[in-house]
Parts: sequence; structure tokens; C-alpha cells
Amino acid sequence: MNEPNYQLYIDEREDKILVTLLNKMFYAFLIILLLVTCFSAYLHNRYMYFQVTGISMQNTLNPNPNDKETQDGVLIDKYTQNYHRGDIIVLKDGKVIDKNKYLIKRVIALPGDYITIKLENINGKDEFRLYMQQAGESTPKIVYEDYVSYSNWYTSNSQLYNDVVYEKTFFDGLLRGGEDHKDNIYILDDGALYFKVPEGRVFYMGDNRSHSLDARSAGPTEISNIVGSVSYIAHNIYYDVKPGFTEMACFARFIYSNLVAMFSW
Repeated sequence: MNEPNYQLYIDEREDKILVTLLNKMFYAFLIILLLVTCFSAYLHNRYMYFQVTGISMQNTLNPNPNDKETQDGVLIDKYTQNYHRGDIIVLKDGKVIDKNKYLIKRVIALPGDYITIKLENINGKDEFRLYMQQAGESTPKIVYEDYVSYSNWYTSNSQLYNDVVYEKTFFDGLLRGGEDHKDNIYILDDGALYFKVPEGRVFYMGDNRSHSLDARSAGPTEISNIVGSVSYIAHNIYYDVKPGFTEMACFARFIYSNLVAMFSW
């Protein structure tokens, strides 16, 4: 009687285990690849990458004007439904610049808000200050904008109207901005000019007020012109090194920052 070949049996069993393991690893790889593909498609469908150029949003974006190699990049959430005062947005406004070009600015006032810009003496210096009367409020309040360098805002471009000095581009822009909103300009008893933002529009400006083309040139823009709001800022991204490199770097930073925030608790 022949002895059983135990070694052969063990070898066959180990081969089956190895094949089963490889099959599981293959299917796991396919599942991970599918999930990564779906996640990547979702990111590119929801977010738009925007490379910031110019100085109109300094010092918030591109604070170093002499650095030509790196610039800030932002991710725009195209799914944004509601906008808030202070949001940074990307939009197209044919009244301000070529309708095919993008603008990146900040939301200053929403539909129904009253706004005005006054020249005031602050600590011995003439500086423009933004006042706003939000929808439902009875009196205007000064808006403190930490992101604005007021000393750079004041220029000789001022306008005297009813003994009140206004920032000229703001004044002229509202008056010549179009028939659709000129009836929303009010002169009050104290000579101050207040402008009501019409329904379906927002008033926007760049943080670098003395070097920005914005709603002061042509009045508030329609909300439908807004592409989305900035959900993430990637500072100092290498500019145009390779096609798609800056976008990939921005997305990588975005994902990393969210993972850090997720596990920081």
C-alpha cells in the first residue's frame, strides 16, 4: 500500500489559497480604481480650477506682485446656490470686461441691500469707508473689511455731490450703469447717496480697491453671471509649468487639507 503524498496535497492547497488571494486583490483593485475614477469625475464636475492673475484681489490673492513664477490658484464650487457678503466669487461681466473673460472679486452687497461709499477722515487721513444698510434694517452701518488696505483706496478720483464726496468710479458707474437700476439710487436729506441693489443682482468689488475693475464701473451684476464661489485657495502654485500641473497641485492640496481637517479631531 502506497503512502499518501501529503506534500502534493499541501502544495495544491497553497496554490489555491494564492489564486484566491490574487483574485481578491484584483477585485479590490478594480473597486478602488472605480471609486477613485468616480471621485475624480465628481471633483471635476463640481469644482473648476482658476489660476489667479493680476493684482485686483491683493492682498488676499497674489500678494507679491514681483513674483512671476508662482501665483495663487483657487477652486470654484459651481454647485453654490446661495451667496453671502464677503464671499470670493468668479464671474463674467460683459459690462466690465470682455464677456468671455473671468473676473475674481468679492461679494459686497446682496439683493435688497443699500450701500454707499463715503470719504472720511480717519486718524488724520482721508480714507473711503463702505456703509451698508442690509435688507430689513433701518439704519446704515459701517462695514469693517479686514481684507482691504484702505490707504491704497484713496485717490484723486473723487466726486463732490450735494456737499458729499464720493469715490468717483462708484458714483459714475451707478449713474451710467443702465436703465435697469438707475431708479434704485436715492439722495437722502443729509446729502448722502444710497444705492439699492436690485433683486437678482449682487454688488462686487476687488480687495485692491484702487486697482480693480468691478461693479463700480457698471453697477451690480446678475447672479446668473456668477460661475461659483471660492471654496479653497492654494497659495504660491507654480504658474504654467506644464499643462494641468497647476490644477493637479491645487486639487492635491485641497484633498490633503480636507483629510487633515477630517482626522484632526
